[in-house]
Amino acid sequence: MTGEMIGDLLRPLIGKSGTIFMVVSRSGQIGFATGPNRKLTGVEIREDGMVRLVRETGWAVIDPTEIVAVVWKNSARGMSRKMVFGAQRALIQPTLIEYESP
Repeated sequence: MTGEMIGDLLRPLIGKSGTIFMVVSRSGQIGFATGPNRKLTGVEIREDGMVRLVRETGWAVIDPTEIVAVVWKNSARGMSRKMVFGAQRALIQPTLIEYESP
């Protein structure tokens, strides 16, 4: 994926509660929870193409070329729904079956 794709997928999640997972090629899954005291507050594309994720409790920088899929699990009002926002389908097709559709 590109930085712009990751930014477009994550910006709608700014301020929302839940868990954001990213499937990273050759590494597996990474995730972070977002909630009342640790919301995602910003997504920035740096000049070098890396993506900076900003939360109330800190920040992280990721390489978008290593991201295969972005998944958000909504925790608002006890909902347990997962959505695959973007994916390189050929690489994760078997995994898509695990997630409920919105």
